Amino acid sequence: MEKPPVLFFREGTCALGPMIAFLMSGRPFHICRVSESDGDSDQYLLLNALGQVPLLYQDGFILTENVAILNHIAQLDLSRGLGFPVGTPGFDQLNRALGFLSSSFHMSFGPIFSPESFHDDPKIQSEIREKFIKNGLHLMMQHLNDHLLEQKLLYDHPTVGDCSIFAMIRWAEDLYEIETEFPRIHRFQRAMAELFAVKQALALEKDSAAVAVTPLGYQGEIRFKEFASEAIRRKREVDLETRHGDFTPGLASRSRKRIKTDRVQRG
Repeated sequence: MEKPPVLFFREGTCALGPMIAFLMSGRPFHICRVSESDGDSDQYLLLNALGQVPLLYQDGFILTENVAILNHIAQLDLSRGLGFPVGTPGFDQLNRALGFLSSSFHMSFGPIFSPESFHDDPKIQSEIREKFIKNGLHLMMQHLNDHLLEQKLLYDHPTVGDCSIFAMIRWAEDLYEIETEFPRIHRFQRAMAELFAVKQALALEKDSAAVAVTPLGYQGEIRFKEFASEAIRRKREVDLETRHGDFTPGLASRSRKRIKTDRVQRG
């Protein structure tokens, strides 16, 4: 029997999106919480050299990047409506929305959460942060409000795109008066927050014991320190078998300096 996949995540990040999607899909999965120190460890960097979440692990096969993971979950069972068949207009438009969210929208938070990555002077850091709140991110919020959320959700039913929006839009809650500045986003937040899978995912983020383990669906939490060695060993085997992996013994150490300076803290 195929082992359920493991979703590596960190609280407060965009990894909430795939967690919601898995819960909506009804597919079995485990979660593995990655602390900040875990994410900087040699072990995690051997699984993902960028040290980021989410990461999806399936018996040695590693999938990173939010768009790839969300599309993977959507395609597992199209009858759930989380995505559309590849090659259809629905798939293309959903992928377009996911592309915007993972690039233009996501990266607009970088100068706000990590202004020190752009300048050493604290005063200039503050100016950079305020400028992006008023201009760069505000423009992306306006685009999301005006062009992607013309109706309550992206479509007439929840998709992986909605899961992604919900995960990231919460980063802006303390930056704007969303109800008045972006009323469609506010309507979207309220609609998503009422969904059972969203309530479950928010509870899981804080406490893995908050949601009951079920035969189909959430299978429980796997501890990083107990699982990492086995995951790395199996990944190495799969990489050698398929030649599609990125397992390079020196990659993690070469990447570490850049990761610490460039990684967006919440994504």
